[in-house]
Amino acid sequence: MINKLEIKRQLFHMFVGLTIAALVYYDLINEYYLFIFLCFSLFLSVMSRKYKIPFIGMMLHNFDRVKDRKYFPGKGSIYSIVGYLLTIVLFPKDIALATIINRKPISQKNKSCSYWI
Repeated sequence: MINKLEIKRQLFHMFVGLTIAALVYYDLINEYYLFIFLCFSLFLSVMSRKYKIPFIGMMLHNFDRVKDRKYFPGKGSIYSIVGYLLTIVLFPKDIALATIINRKPISQKNKSCSYWI
């Protein structure tokens, strides 16, 4: 059984992935912007362990797993950004876009659920 948090998390990652793919397709962002965003996300992750950052805290509460909030806040989003960045750097644009759109996350608790189509 998939819980409500996992469904929200998967929908959030799907929305972000499609947004990143659209921005890359129209050349509005490239690997440099994604790298800066990754650095900023890592900084916010470290800061949110010690301080309550208003909007970031609300997003972590709504979308992050409880165990990740304590030790590595924003872990799923940071790993997704790393995946998007590596995909854009390593592959041609058309293959990178197809890979980002066709990403298939698997829930940790139930390996047979939550595939994107």
